Amino acid sequence: MSDVIHLMYQGHIEQSGRPTELYTKPATKFAASFIGHYNLLDAATMKKICGEDLSSESIAFRPELIRVSTEPVEDPESYVIPGKVSLRLPHGNVLRYAIMCGDTQVDVDALFGTEMLYNTGDQVWLSIRRDECVYL
Repeated sequence: MSDVIHLMYQGHIEQSGRPTELYTKPATKFAASFIGHYNLLDAATMKKICGEDLSSESIAFRPELIRVSTEPVEDPESYVIPGKVSLRLPHGNVLRYAIMCGDTQVDVDALFGTEMLYNTGDQVWLSIRRDECVYL
């Protein structure tokens, strides 16, 4: 184990930092796609699925930070996105949902027992806190 990781991409250091920094604060699209599992959407896609403009080229957010509900959420601190459950897949103590938001898939992870179970075809609303997103 190391205290510092140097993430290389095409022969150059893409990002350096402690493992938790790379995991929670990726600096680039490559870092977000390489470390862990992020939903990574460009600004045009985000505008299409939630109606909001981004001040960045793209946005990344972790599946376990997304909240799911059966009713629209009024929360100015969050992006709210309507979608439909297309897949529910158990991964040990975690349920992975694939939610289709228009033609864009957003992955959501929920712990068994802490979240309501949703079925394929259910209409849901996702809420993602703005301060838990990474803007790239």
